[in-house]
Amino acid sequence: MQDFASFGSNYRALVESSIEGMLVADVNARIIYANPPAGRILNYAKEELFNLELSSLVFPGQRAETLRKFQDNLRGLKTPEQHETLFKDRQGECIPVLLSMEKVYWQNGPCVFLAFYDITERKMAEEELRDNERKFVNLISNLPGMVYRCRRDHDSMLFVSAGVKDLTGFLPEDLIERRFVSYAGLIHPDDRGRVHRVINQCLGNQRPWRLEYRIQQKNKNECWVWEQGGGVFDTEGRLKHLEGFITDITESKRTEENLRRTEERRTRAEQMAYVGELAARLNHEIKNPLATIRTGLELINRGLNANDENRVILDTVVSEIRNVNQLVSGLLSAAAIDHFQTKAVVLQNLVQEVAISFEPLGRAQKVRLEMDNPDEPIVISFDTKAFRRFFGNLVINAFDVLEPGGVVRVSSCLMSDGEIDQLFTGFPGQVVALSVSDNGPGIPRDQLDQVFLPFFTTKNKGTGLGLSIAHDIIEAQGGVLQVASEAGSGASFTAYLPVGDRPPCYTILPEKKDACHNCQVADNDLCWLKHKAECSFGLGGLRDCMDCPVYQRYNLNYYAAMLEPEVSKCKVPYFWWTMNSI
Repeated sequence: MQDFASFGSNYRALVESSIEGMLVADVNARIIYANPPAGRILNYAKEELFNLELSSLVFPGQRAETLRKFQDNLRGLKTPEQHETLFKDRQGECIPVLLSMEKVYWQNGPCVFLAFYDITERKMAEEELRDNERKFVNLISNLPGMVYRCRRDHDSMLFVSAGVKDLTGFLPEDLIERRFVSYAGLIHPDDRGRVHRVINQCLGNQRPWRLEYRIQQKNKNECWVWEQGGGVFDTEGRLKHLEGFITDITESKRTEENLRRTEERRTRAEQMAYVGELAARLNHEIKNPLATIRTGLELINRGLNANDENRVILDTVVSEIRNVNQLVSGLLSAAAIDHFQTKAVVLQNLVQEVAISFEPLGRAQKVRLEMDNPDEPIVISFDTKAFRRFFGNLVINAFDVLEPGGVVRVSSCLMSDGEIDQLFTGFPGQVVALSVSDNGPGIPRDQLDQVFLPFFTTKNKGTGLGLSIAHDIIEAQGGVLQVASEAGSGASFTAYLPVGDRPPCYTILPEKKDACHNCQVADNDLCWLKHKAECSFGLGGLRDCMDCPVYQRYNLNYYAAMLEPEVSKCKVPYFWWTMNSI
């Protein structure tokens, strides 16, 4: 533009009808021309702007920068075509404007042409947008979970809110574009396929999804999460990205589990009440007459010749009577698990006692019993009689499903705090996990929820009460009994028990000692007990080892603490009588 004034009336009409304010300032930064919109924006009459200094129209905080750019334009230096600055109107109010400058010639002299327009509404809209963004950021930051936007693979995160730290243990930037970890990699392997399948189905139908699944946190703990999300599509139906919200529902899942267990206990209590009533009636109406019948049959059997064919029939009848008698005894046992006398005991000692009594049966069935327990004593508060019933039922159950050559493995270990929190709530202090596992045929998945129900059994013979009694004993003693199995891969029953807070007056018995001089059995210190067990199982004659110095030592130091007062004078341990009643 060589001469601003030379464009004539047409150009002047265009300038004066523009929505932009336009000013021309001379080399001294004095206004020598202003169009009407400039006056309206600045609340001046057009003529009032003439001869005003440009600096008087600029807000003080922006004055130096604006005048510098003015001088740069006079010298012919390039400045940004437009920039934001602040003007002030006649009343001194601040007006945000978008300003551009250009060197021109006016009446044959260099000048600067200034074009600006009011951006007050835009600035207000921007401020409102920023305020909304702040509110949005505060909102999603305070949500109990994380908001996300990711690519179509539900893995490569484009945006993750700060709540991801509490949810997963990772920082937001760790998940952005899989910089450190992928979100899909955090999903539990057992749930991953289901999550992807549901999301793909919902995307195909262009509808949102709601999912519950497990993720693995940074500290390796598992937690349950609830996710609601959906796809964002363009106008042509093409998927752009995924958006959604994920929150931790571990506590609610635990509450659901507790409610389910409470309902199970209520149902079980009703069943046991019925079992107790039935058992009492059977005991009176059936067991006593059966005892008489069995005694009579045995007397008849003794009077028959060894080769008499009727002996086989009588043996079969006596065996069936014994089975009915065991059924009634099982019902009585199931109905009488409410009264416990707990005391501090060493877990390994109780496990060892029961295991010893089952070794003869294991040898008879050619099943190996392996032990894996820590050396450090683990003290629990438990009713010893109830423990032997519970643990004996688990071992018998494992023996019953194994073929010759099978293995039953008994192990125990203290759980870490993270493992406890991951599985349960309400356990005070430490927890010990006691497991009885076998390498048998396993339990089908659809039967796992039924194994602890009374009368449920998959055996040809059995009352279906052994595991139910074991489950009720553990729950009544403040623990949890769980089963894990797959068909063809064996089964594992694990009891989680609170650890006691004080040690008893004895320690773990050693597993190996010198042979008894009387019976020459070197398996363990309790050799006399093995012979009692062998006799009861019909595997050998009763050999009296009461003179064994090993027995005498432990009879004073150990069994005095273990035997009940009313049977403490008996030389055969009380627990063996208990085991015989299982």
